[in-house]
Amino acid sequence: MSLRLASLLTCFALCSGVVFAQDAPPDPAPAEGEKPEDEGVEKAKEKADEKVNSAKQNLAQARLAVETAQKALDASTQRVTALEGELKTATQAREQAEQGVEVAEEALSAADEAGKAKAQQDLDAAKATLTQAQAAETKAEEELEQAQATVSEAEDMLETAQDLLGELTEDDEAAAFRKVAAEAAAEALAAAKAQERSAEVDTAKLALQMLPLTQAQLEAEAEAWRLVLEEDVSAISYTEIALKTAEGEKKNQIAQALTELREERTALIDRLEVVLKELENKGGDPKPFRDYAKAVSGVFSNLDATDVSATWTAVVGWAKSPEGGLRILKNLILALITLIVFKMIASVLGGLVTRALNSSRFKTPELLRNFFVGMARKTVFAIGIVMALSMLEVDITPFIAALGGAVIVVGLALQGTLSNFAAGILIILYRPYDVGNVVKVAGEAGKVEAMNLMSTTLLTPDNQLVVVPNGAIWGGVITNITGKSTRRVDLVFGVGYGDDLAKTEETLKEILEQHEKVLKDPAPVIQVHELADSSVNFVCRPWCNTADYWDVYWDISRKVKDTFDERGISIPFPQRDLHVYSETAAGAES
Repeated sequence: MSLRLASLLTCFALCSGVVFAQDAPPDPAPAEGEKPEDEGVEKAKEKADEKVNSAKQNLAQARLAVETAQKALDASTQRVTALEGELKTATQAREQAEQGVEVAEEALSAADEAGKAKAQQDLDAAKATLTQAQAAETKAEEELEQAQATVSEAEDMLETAQDLLGELTEDDEAAAFRKVAAEAAAEALAAAKAQERSAEVDTAKLALQMLPLTQAQLEAEAEAWRLVLEEDVSAISYTEIALKTAEGEKKNQIAQALTELREERTALIDRLEVVLKELENKGGDPKPFRDYAKAVSGVFSNLDATDVSATWTAVVGWAKSPEGGLRILKNLILALITLIVFKMIASVLGGLVTRALNSSRFKTPELLRNFFVGMARKTVFAIGIVMALSMLEVDITPFIAALGGAVIVVGLALQGTLSNFAAGILIILYRPYDVGNVVKVAGEAGKVEAMNLMSTTLLTPDNQLVVVPNGAIWGGVITNITGKSTRRVDLVFGVGYGDDLAKTEETLKEILEQHEKVLKDPAPVIQVHELADSSVNFVCRPWCNTADYWDVYWDISRKVKDTFDERGISIPFPQRDLHVYSETAAGAES
């Protein structure tokens, strides 16, 4: 109960003479010899009874407080009604007095000298009556305001009392539920005491019964279950001895009984494991008990394979047993269903992630999108595999422990592979290129066909697939040729020294303006760039969309050649002049 409600409760108690029940004093220490579970359940039951009694007493007193507040409100409301009538009467009297004053003033104005004295007396008397009526009206208004304030206070008290009554009603219901739970716990404890340790004990209930026990108590409980298991194993051993000497129908009956005993052994081991898990959680050592259970849990141990009839009966019995073949079949079906369900969940989750990343809000590249989708699907399916293994009753704890050591060994053995993995993560995060881009990386050029955390696959222009490790890519220069939507085409054309340079420049400009794939913005650049050995070189640099690069390159080159030929502009080529000198005979002799 909150501090506010407690103070209000005290206020009501003081006003109405009600004393509310207080919490019960602490319970005395438990008597020696009582079992902890008995003590805990008994205490819970006693406290539940006390809570119920206290809640009922408080609830009754809260109802009394509500009735008191309601009566106060009714009385205040009646008082307001009466005062409103008095105020109405006083107002009427004031209005009549005002009219009397007005009549007296008119009579005084109309009176002659002889009657003025009498009229003045009447006017003074009317004014005195008016003053008394005004005072009575003012008093009635003040009393009405006080009564209305009292009504407001009574309404607030009634509302608070009703809120308190609602909360105490909830407390009463909660206390009743707690009492029911305590009684049910006492019944469950009594049933647990009456039930012997056997294969029929429900494992879920057994786990709940083990939860409040201490480590020492759990060790004692585990030993008790081990002794029950030992009795069953002993019965199995002597039954197997009897099976070796039995013949005919009796032998089949003994084999059937032996199958039932083995089923009971499996069930007892399961219940012992429930106790051992709780013992392990409390810091105990379950290894000796588990070693014993493992040593005696062979399905077909000590089975004489030379006795075909007994062997066949044992195998068939085990296959039909709820704790044998049927149990394994059920686990396999559950594991298969689990894998199928998680596969479907992984597929649906991958679709949701793809849809989210493809939305306009998240503009992620394909590499990053594929990474997130793949990780989501693989993570969900990995969880499904773990759950499927648990369905098969496989203890995955040793696998997880072994996995930790294997990670270190594999990490040392695959340092280069891990560097590729780290480079793949960095490429995905920084996105220097995406699937579909044409790039030049690690000395290779091509279109990015696919990428994973280890490598990037390129398709070269001559249709070769090249797989490049991500470490080699991230450690070198990355050129994304198609990373932008537009590209500049760099062309160089040479003309002879005797050609008209202005005419050549105008011709190049016309060719670029006529080509539909050359962009107007940015404007092309045409300039004399170099005076070479045998030509004057013009640079021609138009802009185009990246997808049109080679079309523009090839079209412009051919068009320039054809147009230069038409207009008589020469395109020089490297040539060498040989000068031959001949000497006369006389000159030779000299």
